[in-house]
Amino acid sequence: MQAKVYEFLKSNNDIDILITKDDNHSFMVEQVTKYLDYPTFTLPDFRANYGDDLRAYKDELTSLLNTLR
Repeated sequence: MQAKVYEFLKSNNDIDILITKDDNHSFMVEQVTKYLDYPTFTLPDFRANYGDDLRAYKDELTSLLNTLR
C-alpha cells in the first residue's frame, strides 16, 4: 500500500486532504508523506454519535481540537 501512496503523491502535487480507512492506513500514509517532506498531521479517531454526551469523549475531543489548532 505504501508504494501505491508514494506513486500517487509523486504524480499528484496538488493534494490538500487525504482521507484513510482506519488508524493503520493513516500511519502508513503518514510515513510516506513524512518521507516526501509533505506537511502532515493525523487527526485522532473520534467515534461520538449524534446525541452522545460529549463529556465522555473529553480526552479525544481535546486531542482532536489541539491537532486542528
